[in-house]
Amino acid sequence: TVVKKAETAIKKATAKTEIHVQYAGKDVNLEDIKAGAVAASGKKNATKVELYIKPEENKAYYVINGDITGSVWI
Repeated sequence: TVVKKAETAIKKATAKTEIHVQYAGKDVNLEDIKAGAVAASGKKNATKVELYIKPEENKAYYVINGDITGSVWI
């Protein structure tokens, strides 16, 4: 049925995704970087997290809720 096909499409679209950054023999999970950035920001209720990953610097720069900035080592 159409409803069943729509439900299946929604389930596929919301599948859990893991993103890894691999460089120089390292493998870093994006969720770990995000968690580290939120913790470093001191913001308990982050509604928006922007990450800028710079493997050549071994850092991820973050912007939390559009106004809190900083960086974490990866």
